[in-house]
Amino acid sequence: MRQGPPPNNSPALRGLPVSLDAERFVLGSILLNESLYSQAANSLNPESFSLEKHARIFKRMGEIHSRNEHIDRATVANELMRWGELESCDGLSYLCSLDEGLPMMPHIDSYINIVKEKSALRRIVLIGQRTINLATSQEQTPSQVLGGLNRAISKLQLAYDPEPPMRTPLEIMRAHEGGVTGFIQQGIKMGLPTGFPQLDEKIMGLQKGGYYIFAGVPKSGKSSMVKDICLNLAAADHPGVVFSVEMSKEQWIGRALCSMAEVPLKPYIKNELDKEQRARIAEACTKMEEISEKGMLYIDETPDLMISDFENRVARAVADKKVEWFALDYLQVLNTSADKNLKFFSATEAVTYASSVCRRICRKYGIPGLVVSSLSKPADRKKQAERPTYNDLRQSGQISFDAFAVIMIHRPEMFQPGKAEFRGKAEAIVGLTRMGEAGTVHLEFRSRYTKFIDNGPPDEYVDPDEG
Repeated sequence: MRQGPPPNNSPALRGLPVSLDAERFVLGSILLNESLYSQAANSLNPESFSLEKHARIFKRMGEIHSRNEHIDRATVANELMRWGELESCDGLSYLCSLDEGLPMMPHIDSYINIVKEKSALRRIVLIGQRTINLATSQEQTPSQVLGGLNRAISKLQLAYDPEPPMRTPLEIMRAHEGGVTGFIQQGIKMGLPTGFPQLDEKIMGLQKGGYYIFAGVPKSGKSSMVKDICLNLAAADHPGVVFSVEMSKEQWIGRALCSMAEVPLKPYIKNELDKEQRARIAEACTKMEEISEKGMLYIDETPDLMISDFENRVARAVADKKVEWFALDYLQVLNTSADKNLKFFSATEAVTYASSVCRRICRKYGIPGLVVSSLSKPADRKKQAERPTYNDLRQSGQISFDAFAVIMIHRPEMFQPGKAEFRGKAEAIVGLTRMGEAGTVHLEFRSRYTKFIDNGPPDEYVDPDEG
C-alpha cells in the first residue's frame, strides 16, 4: 500500500498534520464504489487533501460525477490526461495502487473524518503562521491583524462543523429545554423589552439575534430613541454595551442623565441648573451608579471605530461582560477604509458591507443589535416633511434587507413648528419587521430633555395611513 516516503514538498515533511493513508483509503474506496463519492463530497473538497496529486484526483472525480459518468480508474485517468495532469499524479500506476488490495468498504465515514480533521488542523497552523508574519512585519495595526484573524477563524469554523446544523423539526423541539412541551411554551417568545410597550407590541420585543435599524433625518431624535431604550434595558437588568462613535462618552452620559432626570440639556451644559434640577440630576446619578455597579451598562467610545475591530469588541463584551445586547451610533460612520483587506468603490458598498457585518454579529452571538442609521434628506422641504419609508435609508437599500426590523423616527413639528397640534408629537414607524407587524407607534418627544415617552395610543391624533 505504501509508495515510499512523501515528496520533499509534502506537508508531512513540513511538520503539518496529515494522514496519507486516510486520503488514499477515501480515494481508493471511491474507485471501487463510485456511490461513495457523494458521501465524501458532503464533507471534503480538493483543498481537504494534503498532497496536490490527491487534490487533483478528487477534483477530477467531482467533474466526472457532475456529468453523471462512471468513476473508475479508466475514467479518472482519462480526465487527468485531458487536463494534462496524469503525469503529475504519478501516472496510471499510482491510480491503480489506490484501490489495489483494498477491501470493498461500504462505510468510509471514519476515514473522511480523519481527512477533514487533518485539513482543519493544517489550516489552523497556517492561520497562526500568517498571523505571526503579519504581526512581525508591523505592516498592519493590531486591530487589523486581529480582525483578519477573527475572519479567518470564523470562515474555518463554518467550513469545519463536525455536527451539521440540519435537523428535523422533531429533533429541534426535543433538544429544547423541557422537550416538545417546553418548545411549545417558550420556543418563540417576547424579546427584551424596549420600555416602549406600543413598540414592543409591534416588533415582539428585541429578539435574540435580531438586527434593528433606527433611522431618521438629522435632528429627528433617532439617537435619543436608542439612548432611551438602552437606559430602559439597563434599568431592567439586561446588560449591554453602547458603541458611541458619534459623540464622546461624557456627552452620551450627560444626555442620559438629563433624560433620566428630565432636566433641560442646555442649562446642564452651561452649569445653570437651579436647586430642584440639581437634586433631580443627583437622583439620576444615583440610579446610574446602581446600573454601573450591577454591570448593566458599558460605554465604548471610539471616534474611528474600524469595522474589522467592531466584531472583536462585541465578542469580548459577550464573553467578559455577559452583555445581552449592543447599540451602535451610528452605521454610516463605521470606518471601513482603514482595513487594507477591504476595498470599496463607493460609500454605498461600504455601508452595505458594514450592515452585513452588523447582521452577522447579531446572528453569531445571539443578541439584538440596535443600530442608528441616517435617512436621506431631500432638498425639497415639502418632501422632507413627508413620512419616511424604509426605502429612504441613506446610501444603501441593502440595509432594509439585512434588518430584522426597521424603525423610522418622524416628528411633524420639525417641519411645521407653528402648529400646536404637532407640538411634542412623534412617530416610530415600523416600516419592516420579520416578527410582529408593521405600523406606527405614537409617542411624545420632550425635546428639552431629548427624551421619548410612551403615553399609550392617542385619542385624536390619527395616523393618515391607518385611519
